[in-house]
Amino acid sequence: MNDPLRVPKIQIIANVVLAGRPTAQLKLFLAEKADGHAGCERPSEMLNGSRVFLPVVDRGGSLLFLHREAIVSVSLPAELELGAPGEGRAPAPSTVEALVNVVMVDGRVLSGTFRFEPREGNRRTQDHLNSPDHFVAIQDGALMRFVNKRHIAQVELERDGVRQVSPSPEARSASCAFEGACG
Repeated sequence: MNDPLRVPKIQIIANVVLAGRPTAQLKLFLAEKADGHAGCERPSEMLNGSRVFLPVVDRGGSLLFLHREAIVSVSLPAELELGAPGEGRAPAPSTVEALVNVVMVDGRVLSGTFRFEPREGNRRTQDHLNSPDHFVAIQDGALMRFVNKRHIAQVELERDGVRQVSPSPEARSASCAFEGACG
């Protein structure tokens, strides 16, 4: 018998870092049918969605609800976001790609490729970092990391051998308070 309150979900395994906690391997849940495209919900859509508390299951089988803002990062196989090879979810031709080093508030550095599709009013890396999305995706080979922007201190961008630093709004505020002024 079907439960009318049950929403069909796909379980995926991810390594999740919560603020002040060690990495935990958890089961996350994606909707079987995405709202805006064919196929299942992508991890980025789940993380950047409207839900504040996300259901997960820990290794002991306990159901937990994580506050999205307490999530520092989520790491999982890149194919869960991009699709398996030959599945037809290749990046759009206009996708911007940049090698980045992301310095977290806790001092950890995450490196990889930052990708986004430029849209009207959202063409630069800085525009994408300042978008309403809660998480940015950084790919490192077969691994995709979704990093909560509230836990980023700065993003170091490599382009044509030149490094550009784009601090998060929180890091900029802290820097302005320290220096006593913002210009």
